[in-house]
Amino acid sequence: MSIGLIVGVVALWLGTMLFAGLLSILPQSVRIVRPLICPPGTLLDIRTFSVSYGRQRAKGLTVEAVGPDGRQEVKGRALIIFWGLCCLACALPSAIIVLLVMRLLASLPM
Repeated sequence: MSIGLIVGVVALWLGTMLFAGLLSILPQSVRIVRPLICPPGTLLDIRTFSVSYGRQRAKGLTVEAVGPDGRQEVKGRALIIFWGLCCLACALPSAIIVLLVMRLLASLPM
């Protein structure tokens, strides 16, 4: 297998874990993508709400851009960009770790 493929898979996996952790613990962390989604003068409104249809502790999330022309639902774009940023943040450390492990395995006698 190629080292690039290993690094990519590890970065995607770690990015997804970081995305899920941040989204469940700190849903307001999605606010970091506001400059990438909203034009100047538009606010990003992030609200969590309880969804208790038999499941306690279940939560929902709404992400809306609030500007002079009204409210616009941007949850899909915000979550995809936030996931991409999480994967990008995990790519460099995972590349370093994979390269060090590959170098260590190459130096071991067979």
